[in-house]
Amino acid sequence: MFVLSPRVAYAVLGFFVCLACLDSVFRFSFLPATLSVCNSGIGLGFRLPANVMWLAIAAILMLALFQSLKRPLSSDNLAWGLVFVGGVTNAVDRYAHGCVSDYFHVLFFPSFSLADIMIFLGVVALGLSFLGILPKPKPYVC
Repeated sequence: MFVLSPRVAYAVLGFFVCLACLDSVFRFSFLPATLSVCNSGIGLGFRLPANVMWLAIAAILMLALFQSLKRPLSSDNLAWGLVFVGGVTNAVDRYAHGCVSDYFHVLFFPSFSLADIMIFLGVVALGLSFLGILPKPKPYVC
C-alpha cells in the first residue's frame, strides 16, 4: 500500500468511473445480443439463489464503498474503488437484463467484460497489498 495525494486518487477513481460508463454504454447501446453471453450466475458462472446473490452483491458493494472512502487515500482505496465500480456496473446490468452481459471471449476461459476486469484487478491489488508485495505507505504531506 502507498499513500496518494487526494488529487491523484480522485483522478484515478474518476478514470475508473469513466471506464464503467464506457462499459455500460457499450453493453446497453452498441453490443448486439449475438456477441454477448448472458451470465445469470456470479463469477465464473457459479449459481446462487437470487436472494442470496443480491444480498452478497449488496454486502460486497457496501464494503467496497466504505473501504474506498477511508482516509488516508492509498493504493488500497483505489483497489477497493475498482471492485466497487466494476461491481456496480455488473449489478446495474444484472438488474436491467436479469444477467450480466459478458462480451470478451478468449479460448479456454469463460467470457468476461470490462467490469469483470476491473473487479479482478482490484482483488489482485488487494491480495498483493495483503501479502506485503506492494510498497509500504509513505505519509503524504500537504
